[in-house]
Amino acid sequence: MLQEIVIKNFAIIPELSLSFKEGLSVLTGETGAGKSIIMDALGLLIGARGRSEFIRDGEEKAVVQGLFRVSENNTTIQNALHHLGIEWNEGELLLQRDLNRNGKSVSRINGQIVTLQGLKSVGVHLVDIQGQHDHQDLMDETKHLELLDGFGGTALQEAKTAYLEKYTEYAKKLAQYKTMKRSSMDFEKRLDMLNFQSQEIAEANLERGEEETLEEELEVLSNFQEINAALVESNAFLLEGETTILSELSSVLSKIESIRGFSPKYEGIYESLENGRAIIEDAAHEISNYADADSFDEARLFYVEERIGVIQKLKKKYGESIADILNYYDEITTELSDMTASDKNLETLEMEAKLLRKETWVLGEALSAQRQAVSSTLRKDILRELRDLYMEKSDFQVAFQTSDYLKVQADGIDSVEFYLTTNQGESLKPLVLVASGGEMSRVLLALKTIFSKNKKQGTIVFDEI
Repeated sequence: MLQEIVIKNFAIIPELSLSFKEGLSVLTGETGAGKSIIMDALGLLIGARGRSEFIRDGEEKAVVQGLFRVSENNTTIQNALHHLGIEWNEGELLLQRDLNRNGKSVSRINGQIVTLQGLKSVGVHLVDIQGQHDHQDLMDETKHLELLDGFGGTALQEAKTAYLEKYTEYAKKLAQYKTMKRSSMDFEKRLDMLNFQSQEIAEANLERGEEETLEEELEVLSNFQEINAALVESNAFLLEGETTILSELSSVLSKIESIRGFSPKYEGIYESLENGRAIIEDAAHEISNYADADSFDEARLFYVEERIGVIQKLKKKYGESIADILNYYDEITTELSDMTASDKNLETLEMEAKLLRKETWVLGEALSAQRQAVSSTLRKDILRELRDLYMEKSDFQVAFQTSDYLKVQADGIDSVEFYLTTNQGESLKPLVLVASGGEMSRVLLALKTIFSKNKKQGTIVFDEI
């Protein structure tokens, strides 16, 4: 859980330290008192995106620190720390986030610098922040299955993983079958078209980033006269005239050298001039080299213009960029390989897809059984929490509906919806139809309390729910 948070130079807060104890802590105050700023600071601490606007006016850096106490048996956080190469420090974690005016931020865990993603990987297991609109997930019945799965333990997650692996295999096979079935209707026509497209793209021999390089070169070639004139004139001023900038600068250096010993300030002037001369000499030699080497290449200009024309033509056909064109080329190459190299006929693919669907369904039934067992536990836990929230006459249920055998989905064979009644004797109805805003907030609080215990998450923050 969060034990203490320290905020420095964050928005309107010059410095603030808050300590927390176990149980419920409430921050109250009028609008504008700074409650949301504290929420923003806590979000920043666990990996939210930082902005320079967060830094207090007149300051160069904002700092947020948070001290957390973590249970010794919280293997999730220990594994996250191990992945980052951070030693477990007897159940205490110190997170720190520095925001600098130049836009850079530095993240630390127990004093060790980590990436923002590394900070997030730990922070997500420490604090769960719920805004005043997060109860909308409860209003969306399509999110109920995800919420139920979030409550499930290891057995449910293993069943879900096994199902998803088999479903992915089935979906791939089904896609192959559909592609071949579609192709078989006009196989030769599509084969010819793909061969033509593949050959056209291959002959262009495109390279990623090529268009930007060519456009830059075209800009130089198209403005060669102006560029060359500027180089030649600059070279004359610097190196080739009777009186050049470098010769004049040498004269100045000679005069300053004669007085440099009289005072450190003249010594500083001399060193600055000497450094400046070295920089100008380097630039002068570069200009001279470019002026001598550059010559107008009309054939190259013609090639660059023609090459850009080829790229533009292919972009109109196959994508908005060279990357899109090459991605499309990879796709049709795979399809061509499937069409020309595969010796499996349509009937064989159909049988394989049906077998995989059957295997997927069996694993889906096992997953469904796990979910129904979890839903019973979830119901008991929610009813217990609702009693503590003065909803003792409520009843809660997870309603299951099994999908059609022919329509298995990536998330299983179930669709679920939460049902609720808030008055004894009334029938259960969909949560979205019966719960008021206040009741919805209490149901969300019950769910988050239960989920946090299940995930061993020590701190839940509710922002004006």
